[in-house]
Amino acid sequence: KFDRTVFPRLWALIDSINLPGKYRRTLLGILPAGGAIAPHCDRANDKQVDYGYLYIPLNWPDGNYFKINGAGILRTSSAHYINIWDYTHALINNSNQDRSIIGIRYKPN
Repeated sequence: KFDRTVFPRLWALIDSINLPGKYRRTLLGILPAGGAIAPHCDRANDKQVDYGYLYIPLNWPDGNYFKINGAGILRTSSAHYINIWDYTHALINNSNQDRSIIGIRYKPN
């Protein structure tokens, strides 16, 4: 959880999105150049199972991939609402720059 006093610009960005619903947790994710995250499903508990994941790329250099089993590869820097609890997914950064994202566990109204 990001403290609003420590990360005011991050919270200003999140608040500016004005999500119609509620969010449970935020994440600042950095995948270093040449890095990868092996296929996995994120764990959900019964308080999070109806939450999706709003995935907002901040820096997405060419050569970054978000693969979702059965759904293909996201090669875009656009935001996506993703079910990370039920679908196996993996990330690859084949670029020479770090990739960064904001992730928000989010439940629409």
